[in-house]
Amino acid sequence: MKKHSSSPLASQQNYPLSVAALFESDFSIELLENLLEMKASQLLRVIDESIRKKWIATKQFGVYQFIDLNKQQDVRNSLSWDEKIKLHRIIADTLLEVISPKPDGIKAAAEHLLQIDNDIKGLRLLLKAGELHRKNYALQMASSFYRKIFSDLKNIETGPVDELFIDTAISYSKTFNTAPTSAEMNTTITLLKEAVERAEAKKWYNKIALLKLHLAKTHWLFGQF
Repeated sequence: MKKHSSSPLASQQNYPLSVAALFESDFSIELLENLLEMKASQLLRVIDESIRKKWIATKQFGVYQFIDLNKQQDVRNSLSWDEKIKLHRIIADTLLEVISPKPDGIKAAAEHLLQIDNDIKGLRLLLKAGELHRKNYALQMASSFYRKIFSDLKNIETGPVDELFIDTAISYSKTFNTAPTSAEMNTTITLLKEAVERAEAKKWYNKIALLKLHLAKTHWLFGQF
């Protein structure tokens, strides 16, 4: 397993808390052990003190969550930008290895991929996470993953860029089936039109037909609201 290399901050008490603060939801002793190569007893001393100060709370055995969001932001900001980026990538990899590539692991890892520049592998995982959230009607979270894919694809020149763009455009169009705003509809139409152009350039006729179907549906929805 890929470990986080030693840091000059590692000996400081707040460092494990700073790393834990990078988790948007909950975090576990097991994950921090894997990331920091520290003993559970060392981590528990920091966590117990944080619980006493009402910064974090126990969610279940071995799992904790920040309840003081201001403190979470403060300790998160104690990390340098480069350190945050490095840790987000390692956390995502560790989550997939420890939790396994199941829905909970994919969604948790994807939260960290939102914070870094991704390659095709990372963007595919973001697409999977977006689909999981969309099917659970967490549409705002799903669309944030789709937008991240479009953003990062601009920096990738090789590989299945067109295919990933097309698949994401279709998924993105499915997040605004009820009461969409004018801005959302315009963005969806623009993305679908670009996807059609990419598919036509590749002569992917099945994808062209599917995209035009979603484009027609989006135009119809736009006329309804």
